[in-house]
Parts: sequence; structure tokens; C-alpha cells
Amino acid sequence: MRVPRWFRGWVFLVLSLAGGLASGADARPLPAAAPSGPRVLAILNVPEESLEKQVNILAILLGHFSTQVTLVKAQDFVAPAGAGPSHVVYFGGLYTEMPGSVADYLQKRQGRTLVIGNGIQRVPWAASRIIAATDALYDGLQAGEGMPRLQLDIRHLMKKVEAGSGAAWMVHAWAFLDGASKPFCVSDGDLFYLAPVALDQEILPVVGETLFAFFDQSAARPFPLVYLRLEDIHPNTDARSLLAIGTYLKEKKIPYMAGVIPTYRNPETGRLKQLSEAPGLVKALRFMQENGASIILHGHTHQYRNSETGEGFEFWDVESDRPVYQDPDEPSNRPVSAEDLPEWLAKGKAYEQAYVRSRVRQGVRALAAQRLYPLAFEAPHYAMSQAGYRCLSEFFSTYVGHLQVSDTTWRNQVSTLHLSRPAFLNGMAAYPENLGFVPGDQPEAAARIRGTAMERSRYRDALLGVFYHPYLGLEKLKGLITELEKVPGIHWVDLKREENWVRIPGLSIQSSPRGIFVGDRKVKGSAR
Repeated sequence: MRVPRWFRGWVFLVLSLAGGLASGADARPLPAAAPSGPRVLAILNVPEESLEKQVNILAILLGHFSTQVTLVKAQDFVAPAGAGPSHVVYFGGLYTEMPGSVADYLQKRQGRTLVIGNGIQRVPWAASRIIAATDALYDGLQAGEGMPRLQLDIRHLMKKVEAGSGAAWMVHAWAFLDGASKPFCVSDGDLFYLAPVALDQEILPVVGETLFAFFDQSAARPFPLVYLRLEDIHPNTDARSLLAIGTYLKEKKIPYMAGVIPTYRNPETGRLKQLSEAPGLVKALRFMQENGASIILHGHTHQYRNSETGEGFEFWDVESDRPVYQDPDEPSNRPVSAEDLPEWLAKGKAYEQAYVRSRVRQGVRALAAQRLYPLAFEAPHYAMSQAGYRCLSEFFSTYVGHLQVSDTTWRNQVSTLHLSRPAFLNGMAAYPENLGFVPGDQPEAAARIRGTAMERSRYRDALLGVFYHPYLGLEKLKGLITELEKVPGIHWVDLKREENWVRIPGLSIQSSPRGIFVGDRKVKGSAR
């Protein structure tokens, strides 16, 4: 059920994040962002109904290049004092006009500037070099010569780009409609322009690639990174099958992630089964942790109301398509009227924060009690509210999976091709999942995933993620690994050799190239 418009009250916050990315392994597989990297100011002027989604997508894209990003609403813009930002991004959405205060600032500043969508005509020094006054449609994209051409599912709206008199253009990406090409991203000196009036999942690979030119960054590494994640491991998982998979991956010397749900809930009886009741499974997981696996907390029960573990959402009320605002045993409630909304919403938000914190702490403790030490978190079905992410960041430094970019619906999820620290994650690093998984009824799935990996590995600094359900058995996993090993230059991500931390009251877990440490104690087999 969709939430009524009056219910979707969302207050835009100025988000600011400063900090550094730390890389772990000796080979430096993951790029580290300098603590004092580019100072980025992003000014957003998009329709209110899509503001939250658009600002968070832009934050994900920018979060790969800088850990000093400030995002502000154009209507609230105040020119920064002092030295100001090194890079400015202005995003003008559909049917918007650049406010005069922003136009004046950009005209006076004339530094490294990226304009997306509408508004460039309001800045004289920019409008004289790049003309983007009329609309155009496109159904394909390509980020430069030799890059894969993306065929889009639907036609997208953008601005038609033309060169001003005397402009010295460079085209960084092309758009296509029925085979005819037109510029999608261009630059002239310090001025960059991107033509779309909205950002969505389909176009993110190309948009992300163009940002390397804007930030004047080349690829940090010449090879593709891929991570493998085993998914939905819970107390009812077959221990022998899981151990066979762990043994195979050890022999192949492939590091991987293991998404573990420590408590299983039977939807018919309501009975909770703990990991302590599955000693064989715990033994298999310890073996995996000592021989290549990085444990991921995949929720505490992976369910919310009366759903089964592995099927439910846990951190999102999917029946009402809203954050978890009430006890799962209570009938779904809503405010009676608009006047009741503020009090109802305040109670709901307070409940959600307490719920998220409690579930996360319980999950970490349940794993640690079995000497299993999580290094990252993955929300069930990747569904979590913006407030939920802020609560989660109190306990985890690292998140794995798609990111939910709006509280309007859980379906507003995106995944890019890069490691990122977007502002709305409050400091957490996000490892994207962008290759999908192996369905049990599709024999060609492994080859399809390999093809996608080869295509996406051509984008700079691509970090590719794939997951696999252990209940499918060892042979299908072998098929997947065989296909992925055909990707030229593939490097497997070893999460536990990166800098991660997990902290709850009374327990601290950290990982680095030296291994996994619980307090001052090193975990057996956690370093090579």
C-alpha cells in the first residue's frame, strides 16, 4: 500500500561527511580516499517529491571520489565563506530554475564546476560555452570510445547539448536515440556538463565514469575486483553442504563473505532457533572464518511480522511499505488525520531507532557468543530507512549490498559500480552488489553473470559483487567460479584484510591486514 502524500513528510537535512577511507591488504586492492581530499559542494534543485532519492543517489556517486561532501537544497543556499569548495556540483531537475543566489555564486566563483540537467543558461560564463536549452530523449549511453554501450529499458529525458561560440569541447560520454548520437557529458576547461534531468539506476555506470574526468582522477588500479557472498546462512542451513562449500573455496584460495542470520523463526509456531542449537553449523562457520570467510551480519532474524526467516524484511514494514514504526505483533496503524501525524510520526521514529539498535546488538552478540565475528552488515532484502542507516552507523563501519535511497518505498534501491562513503551512511563504507545471484532454475545464469562482470569491469575502479545461496549446493557454485575466473585479471576481495570495525557495548571487533581482533585478542586463522 502506498503511503498518502500528506503522510510522507520529509525534512531535508544538510548532510556533511568528512573522514578517510582506509585500505587494508598489502596489495592495496581498494583505493583509499585521502582524509583531506576534494572539498565538494553539491547544490540540488529537484522536485520535492523526488528530492530525497536524487540527493542520495548523487551522494553515492560523489562518495567514491571524496569523503568531504556537503549537499544543500538550492532554495536554502548561502554562499560559503572562506576558501570554499574545490569542486561545485549543481543539479537542476525537471522543470526547475536556478535560484538567483546560486547563479550569482557560480558566476563569481568560476572554478571547477559541474552542472547537471537544467540551469546552465542562468550562469553567463557557462552559458557562453555550453548551450542546453531544449529537451531530448535517449535510449542508449556510452562512456567514451571502446566502452560498452548501454541499451536502456526506457527512453530518458535530457537536455540537448550544443557548443557555444569559441568553446573548446571535450566529449566524455554519448547518448543515443534510434542509433543517432548526441553528447551526454562534455567539458570545456573547468566547466563540465551532464545532460540528464534525473538520476536513476540504469544510467549510473556512465554517470559514475564521467566523474573521473570531473575530479581529474585516473583509475586507482588496472584490474577488476569481485567479491563473492554466501547468502542467508541461518540455524536451519545444512552444515555438511556449507562445509563442502567452505572446503572448496579454501582449496581455491578464494576469500569470500558469509551472510549469517543468527536466529531462525518458524512462522507457524513462532519458535526461535538459535545458532547454539546447531553445533554442526557453528563448527562449519568457524572453519570458514579461519579459512577465507568474512562473516557478515545479515539481520538478527531476517523477518518482521509473521514471515519466515530469510523471507521477511526485518528492518522495513513491507506490508505498509514504510519504516518499522510499531511492534510487529500489533495490527498496522496509521494516524487518523493530518493533525495527528506529528505525534504519531515522533512515536514511530522513536520506536524504529530503539528497534534497530536492539536487533543489531542482539545479532552481533549472538554471533560473537559462538566465536563468530561479523565485520559488516547487510540489511535483509537491502531494505532500511535513512534513520535506520544512521542507527546502524553507530555499530558498523561497513555495509554490503544495495542502498535504499528513499523512505517513500523500499523499491527505491540503487547499486553503483564503486566503493563509496555516501553522506547519508554517516561514515559507513558501502560495498555494492551489482552482478546479482544464481537462481536455481537458470542453467545459463553463471555465464550471464560472467558476461556482466566482463562488461562492467571495463569501468574504472569497478567493484563487482555477486551472491550465492548455499542450499543450491557445491556444483552450481563451482560453475559460477569457473565462469568468473574467465574475467581477465580478476582479483577477489578479502574483506577481513580491510579496515573494518564493529562496536557494541562490551564488545569491539576490528579487522586489518594483521587479522581480526576482538579487543586485543587475535582471532584464529584471520590473517595469512
